[in-house]
Amino acid sequence: MKTTHNLLEGTVSTRRPPHASENGSGGEEFADESKTRKHMSIAIRITNYLTRTGYLWPILVSAFVVVIIYSLVSRSLDFVPASSSSGISRLFFPVDAVESDFGALGVPWYILRLLVQLIASAEIIRQCCKSKHGKTVEWTPKDLLLGLEEFVSIYETRPIKNNMYGMGFDHSFGLWFITRWMKPDLMIESGAFKGHSTWVLRQAMPDTPILSITPRHPEKYLKKGPAYVDGNCTYFAGKDFVDFGSMDWERVLGKHGIQDPTRVLVFFDDHQNELKRLKQAVKAGFKHLVFEDNYDTGTGDHYSLRQICDQPYIRGGGHSCFRDSDEARIRYRRRKFWEKAVDTDELCGPGEAWWGVRGYMRDDFNHSNKAITYDEHFQNSRFVESVLDVYWEVPPVAGPSLTHQTRYEPARAPSPIVKDGRFALFQRLGLTRFEPSVFNGYTQMVYVQVPSKKTMKLKPLLLILLSLALSSSSAPLPNDAAALLHFKSKADLRNQLNFSPKSSSAFCKWKGVECSDSRAIRLIVEDVQLGGVFAPNSLSQLAELRLLSLQNNPLTGPIPDLSGLVNLKAIFLNRNYFSGAVPPSLYRLKTVDLFYNMLAGSIPASLNGLDRLYYLRLDFNRLNGSVPPLNQSSLQIFNVSHNELTGAIPVTPALSRFNSSSFSLNSGLCGEIIKKECRSDRPRYVRVVKETDSKSVGLCLRSTEAIQAIQALKRAYRSDPKSLPTHALRRLIKSDLTAALKELLRQDQCAIAAVVFSVIQSEYGADINAYSEMVVALARKGMTAEIDALVDRMEEEAPEGIVRGESRGLLRMVKPLIGAERKESTVRIYEMMKRSGMGSTWEVDEYLGRVLSKGLRRFGEGKLADEIDSELGRLYKGGIFVKS
Repeated sequence: MKTTHNLLEGTVSTRRPPHASENGSGGEEFADESKTRKHMSIAIRITNYLTRTGYLWPILVSAFVVVIIYSLVSRSLDFVPASSSSGISRLFFPVDAVESDFGALGVPWYILRLLVQLIASAEIIRQCCKSKHGKTVEWTPKDLLLGLEEFVSIYETRPIKNNMYGMGFDHSFGLWFITRWMKPDLMIESGAFKGHSTWVLRQAMPDTPILSITPRHPEKYLKKGPAYVDGNCTYFAGKDFVDFGSMDWERVLGKHGIQDPTRVLVFFDDHQNELKRLKQAVKAGFKHLVFEDNYDTGTGDHYSLRQICDQPYIRGGGHSCFRDSDEARIRYRRRKFWEKAVDTDELCGPGEAWWGVRGYMRDDFNHSNKAITYDEHFQNSRFVESVLDVYWEVPPVAGPSLTHQTRYEPARAPSPIVKDGRFALFQRLGLTRFEPSVFNGYTQMVYVQVPSKKTMKLKPLLLILLSLALSSSSAPLPNDAAALLHFKSKADLRNQLNFSPKSSSAFCKWKGVECSDSRAIRLIVEDVQLGGVFAPNSLSQLAELRLLSLQNNPLTGPIPDLSGLVNLKAIFLNRNYFSGAVPPSLYRLKTVDLFYNMLAGSIPASLNGLDRLYYLRLDFNRLNGSVPPLNQSSLQIFNVSHNELTGAIPVTPALSRFNSSSFSLNSGLCGEIIKKECRSDRPRYVRVVKETDSKSVGLCLRSTEAIQAIQALKRAYRSDPKSLPTHALRRLIKSDLTAALKELLRQDQCAIAAVVFSVIQSEYGADINAYSEMVVALARKGMTAEIDALVDRMEEEAPEGIVRGESRGLLRMVKPLIGAERKESTVRIYEMMKRSGMGSTWEVDEYLGRVLSKGLRRFGEGKLADEIDSELGRLYKGGIFVKS
């Protein structure tokens, strides 16, 4: 039996040395390491020597055999490394070094680190999504290096030197290289910002037309600084803006003389749900796509392909939300070294949801934040992998010790083009001429290739022809063979099983099938990455089946009714993603293993009726309710830990044989067996009320965590107002953050409140009420420049949807804007209201309309005020609302 250390709980990754040690010492020594070959690490020197002499791979094979043997011996002795600072680890690495994940391999971390450093030259690329049929891109690492040498001088001529919030060097090179290699007939970009990506496309293809789809025209930014507007580009911007998904592509492409959409390159930098964009591009017939911000799981403001394909059956995929897991400890250490490393608190949301961002599908700069189940997330991954002919992540241009970047985790990215330690090459390419900030914007840009429309249309036809061919077969299938084929059709989406109608007469020779007297008695399909569902009634005809084992396959959906399998004695469905309830129809079973799934609901009382029950594992699920009073004398193995069970554990002779570990991590359980007194839990939240003139100002901060976070911010502000930590804030729930924002604004702590506001915006998407609270406080303090900047930010990052139908919040914002004489900001708010469908999809509140009209007239904007009065006159006649 595998130990819990081997759960799919860690991303199998390695760490490069940090820029400096934790206490700040050693920084110069490490910096020197990246600037001269003289101080290269011992591992790199050994690798270079072995590569030159040709002994690298024999030594690697020998080392791998030693590690396997060591792992087997250590497992037999129940060996688990106590810490990174114990024993042999001190001989090889510093005490505080960040260890590699070893939860999924069972190999001590210090041996893994030595191995991985030796095989760094083998180019193990850590990809989340998989290309179908193993296809990859045409270019090679050598092509990338040659292209990089050419691009450096081009990048130096860029018109926007400081492209803050836009693409940096890594992604600029990736887009330029892919475009130049593909040589498309038309280039489309969705999201242009100041026009830097348009400039990059133009450098790659000087004469090819560009279509730019962006809500705000780049020329608008010329008022504030450098921007780029291309003369051979058709802009769908400003009043002419049409979303990519709403575009009539057949008409637009025809207008530009494009007959074949597969000759078009589409570049997405619009921070929209990439699943949505992928479906829209496939529907339009586009084949070559580039997604600029391919955010890793737990990060970013939209649902990305990387997040979608982050699955347990892919190496490094899937995550554990248990705080005592290996992954949680590793993530905690990573946060000390990498700015954008995500720890367990930030990764996991309600119900231990890790997919997307805390179980949410983000969209539209995180202004749409939809909660999704793991089943939905998994089905999304199935769709994405079904349409990806090629998936290729653009590698970083250079290793982190050369570029001094902190934004991405090297363990979660492809190997760089210029690897750490090769400073001479880094210098020869001219990369030392750039500021380190240009390398700090890497977010795993990805190039994908999807099937053309013609290929997609052929698939249904092929399926029809196949079904006709099967139906024409005159020989009836054996009952067991038919049941197994039915099971395969729903469960084996990756075609891993060799079940086939052509060989149905010899079904007993199929993989995992064992027979007796031409009847299937065992079905053992383990570790083959099936990836579908266990369909109802699919195996119900296997009347003689004794053992069913489907463990360690990413099967989803509910476990079907198994009552038809009257001779079944043992089921092993552990390490899957089954959801729903534990099936109550379990009869005559001796062994039930449902460990590590997503099962919910209560433990069925019918388990008491399994008189010969020997083995029961329901741990690592989401079961609630109480523990049933199991009392079978045959019960020898039992575990219900890591669930959400509550109440007193029944003290039966059978359950009393097991220690507290069989019930651990169920915070609501109590009783004699686990030596925990049964009493009501203490309330988690405290009420903090401030009295003013004998009147309560209400509930301020709802939890002790929120109070501590705000107090820490205030202390930091007093010592260094320009550098305020946000780590503690990001752990708070939205209601606590909102309460903290209101309390700080009430105290006129606007600078600290702005930090809280930015966290709300990045984590949850700030709504109109949060913006209104900020505007009211800033107007009260007379901070007019900050008000204009806030409205500008709202217009850029929170487009029209934030104001749609929000009359109360808008009223709270408009009043202080008018009172502070902010004409331009008031006009902007009105324009956002119009673009959001005011008058067509939602009606403006009469009082809000009167206030806004009066304010605009006061600012000399009589024409805009007349528009509002006209709309109010249409809706409200004689003070009565008229529904059109």
